[in-house]
Amino acid sequence: MLRRIIPAASTRRLDAVAMGLCFVNFAIRTYRFDFPILGGWEHRFTWTAWGIRSIRRANLDPFAAEVPVLGPPWKVPFEFPIYQWLAALVASISGWHDAYAGRATAAVIFALSGYVTYRLAVHLTSHSIALTALVLYLFCGYALNWGTEVMPDFTAVLFSTIALLQFLRFAESRRPSVLTYALVAGLLGGLAKVTTAVLTMGIALGGLLIARDRKSTRLNSSHVSESRMPSSA
Repeated sequence: MLRRIIPAASTRRLDAVAMGLCFVNFAIRTYRFDFPILGGWEHRFTWTAWGIRSIRRANLDPFAAEVPVLGPPWKVPFEFPIYQWLAALVASISGWHDAYAGRATAAVIFALSGYVTYRLAVHLTSHSIALTALVLYLFCGYALNWGTEVMPDFTAVLFSTIALLQFLRFAESRRPSVLTYALVAGLLGGLAKVTTAVLTMGIALGGLLIARDRKSTRLNSSHVSESRMPSSA
């Protein structure tokens, strides 16, 4: 594959560049951490921030998360608050207010999801193509806007992408430990926000199937062409 042609030293440099891009992406978001919760979806961001506050006030009990939708007792079946718990932990340690901690946590999670996406692209293509994909992922307008909001979606994206990468590695290695990592990551992605996790994995798996089908078609065409070539006397 293409990634095997690049010398190991060059791949390490490209990996370092990818990490640097993720750090830059985080750094340019910091000015937004103390923004008010606005933007058209503030009701969704507000109840996520409310969950962060309720978990922090309950000494980081994830089952104490409140969702201010239907009134007392503020309970409604929804996502398991993995993101909210992480943000509450950050708020408890740092002393930041809940929305600020939520944005900081979201920015870190988004940067991590970018690097995992880069590793997935490396696994499927080459380091240079993966780096291009990473730049598009990190710095498109959609990501720059939503990757800093008080919302759990990119937590689901992070774990779902880890699951996809581990499933691909399991398909090659057949190691039970790798399959375990994939299942745990997929479970965490679904718990964080099942609709986002299903959408992320569905789109990615669809892309993988299309790519495999095209590769199979090219190989079959190559074999047909070779079989039709006249044999030398």
